[in-house]
Amino acid sequence: MTTTTLAPTTTTSTLAPVYDLALVKLLVSEGPFVVGSEVEFSVVVRNQGEVTANLVEVTDTFPAGMSLAGSNTGWVDGGDGTAVFRSTDPLGPGETLRIPLFLVLNDAGLGAYSNLAGISADDGDDKDSTPGTGTDDAVVDQVDESGLDVDQVPGDEDDSDIAVFTIVPASIGDKVFSDLDGDGIQDAGEPGIPGIIVILERVVDGVQSEVTSTVTDANGEYLFEGLEPGEYCIKFLLPEDAEASPANAGADGTADSDGVAEGTVVRDGVTYQAYKTVATTLEPGEVDLTWDQGIVPAVVPASIGDKVFSDLDGDGIQDAGEPGIPGIIV
Repeated sequence: MTTTTLAPTTTTSTLAPVYDLALVKLLVSEGPFVVGSEVEFSVVVRNQGEVTANLVEVTDTFPAGMSLAGSNTGWVDGGDGTAVFRSTDPLGPGETLRIPLFLVLNDAGLGAYSNLAGISADDGDDKDSTPGTGTDDAVVDQVDESGLDVDQVPGDEDDSDIAVFTIVPASIGDKVFSDLDGDGIQDAGEPGIPGIIVILERVVDGVQSEVTSTVTDANGEYLFEGLEPGEYCIKFLLPEDAEASPANAGADGTADSDGVAEGTVVRDGVTYQAYKTVATTLEPGEVDLTWDQGIVPAVVPASIGDKVFSDLDGDGIQDAGEPGIPGIIV
């Protein structure tokens, strides 16, 4: 009997090194944000894998109302609301690439601005992400670099991220008052004047243009709310025969009359005197109730007189039947 013994077979498998890039986008600027603000972000890419990445391409998608600032280095504007940054510098395992990004706020509409950045191309087979699919990822706003190591919800690939900031509305207004003593200061007891047209003007690059208008209420008060932060001025339309209070009297800027004469304005066929304030900048969330206009009440003419009479009995009293005397110079 012949016995054959087979030697054990050993199979050795070698796992391919892991290729893994992760990205977060962070808001650097603290605000407040107004039209013209240059908002700084930081796009951070980390090599979480085991092999060097020799190509990292990041695409940033701006929200409406923002554009690429001229102060950027390395970013190429796509002309379609995106910009691309491409690096071929080796990024070794554990190394981090930080890319500054500056965007200009061109239209400070109210609400939240969400800005997306994602890896759009690389030179490997990422273990948990697909480049160029950032807009399909679940939306999670990572707030610091620790977010590089966390996938917070299912479907949130770690090669894209958003950064969000919010524009908070502002308000401006106050009162048109009857300046009874004509001193240009709103004193206690001086009432408001209803029915005065008040125009809000926005100032952009030194150009003033009407945004909206209102009419003072029964107490002479007016208010413009829900405004984008920025520079504004107020125009008061006074009746053509009204006398405006002297402007900027006294030391209390909250109680003075602010409008300065700016000629006449015809509105709906009616001619008014226009009085305008200086421009003021409203910050996000600011409520500025210091812009007033005084009107000096018209002086109503008085009359005095009576009669020169013939005092027939000489008693100094105008009795019945004592006639008047014509032709006396008074």
